[in-house]
Amino acid sequence: MSDSPSSSAGAEGSGPGPSQPGGAAAASGSRPTRQRITRVNLRDLLFCLENERATSRSHFLYKGFLK
Repeated sequence: MSDSPSSSAGAEGSGPGPSQPGGAAAASGSRPTRQRITRVNLRDLLFCLENERATSRSHFLYKGFLK
């Protein structure tokens, strides 16, 4: 993970999601769903982990602060 502002741009995934063989989706003509990729900054992730009760004293959080 990088801590640059450009790493949070572009939350769209690449390529189609899991294909559905036959079924109702192919018959109705609707578009298949795409898998979305969400990118977050390390700073934002650490903030969320810090505020959650279960992870506020986790080893993972302290290792993140060292980066």
